[in-house]
Amino acid sequence: MEQEHKKQSKLSEFFSDKTNRTLITIIIISLIIRIYYFMLTKNQAVWWDESEYLVTAKHWAMGVPWDVNPQRPILFSLLFAIFYKLSIPDIVGKFFFVLLPSLGVVVISYLLAKEMYDKKIAILTSAFMSIFYVLIFNTTRYHTDALGVLLGLFAVYYFWKGYVNQKSKKLIWLVGIFLALNFATRLVAVLIAGTILLYLILTSGIKFIKNRDLWISALLGLIPLGSYLIYNIVSYGR
Repeated sequence: MEQEHKKQSKLSEFFSDKTNRTLITIIIISLIIRIYYFMLTKNQAVWWDESEYLVTAKHWAMGVPWDVNPQRPILFSLLFAIFYKLSIPDIVGKFFFVLLPSLGVVVISYLLAKEMYDKKIAILTSAFMSIFYVLIFNTTRYHTDALGVLLGLFAVYYFWKGYVNQKSKKLIWLVGIFLALNFATRLVAVLIAGTILLYLILTSGIKFIKNRDLWISALLGLIPLGSYLIYNIVSYGR
C-alpha cells in the first residue's frame, strides 16, 4: 500500500508540472503524426537504398543470394535480420526500428536541451523535432536516419550530463558504446565523435587524456566498434 501510494504521489507530482504535461502532449501528437504517415505509406514501393538494407537482412537471415554492399553500415540490416529469422514481417521491424526511434528523437531532444539550457528551450526543441519534415519523411521509409540520430543524440546527452554537468561519471561510460552503435548505423557518426573530441581539446587541452572515465568509455565502445571492423576485414579484406 505504501509503495503504491508513493507511486501515485510521484505520478501526481509529475503531472502537476506544466512543462511535463506539455511534453506528454508533444509526444502524443508526435506519435499520432508518425502513425498516420506510417499507415498511409505502409504499402508504398521501396527505394533502392531501402531494398539494399532489407535484402541484406534477408541474405543474413534466410540465405537469399545477394552481394552485400560494404558501403552500408550493418546494424540496421542486422536488426531486421533478427526479425526475419523470427518470421516477423518487415513492416513490424519498420515500426520498431524506424517509427519508435523517430519518436525517441523527440524525447531525447528534450532531455538534451534541458541539460544544456533549460526546460523552456527543451520544450521548443522537442516541439520542433516532433514536426521536423526531414525526420517525418524518413520515418515513412526503411532508412537509417531516425535510428542514427537517436543513437547520436544519446551519445551527446550522456556526454553532456556525465562529463560537462558532472551528474554521474558512469554516464560517461555509455558515450563510447552509443558512438560505436551510431557508427554501425550511419558513418556520419564520426562527425559527432569529432565534435566531442574538439570540445574536449578546446575546454581542457590535453588534460582530458588523464580522465579515467573517458578511457573506460573508449574501451567499452571498442567492443561493438571492433566487432564491426573485424566483420568488414573478414568479409571484404578492408
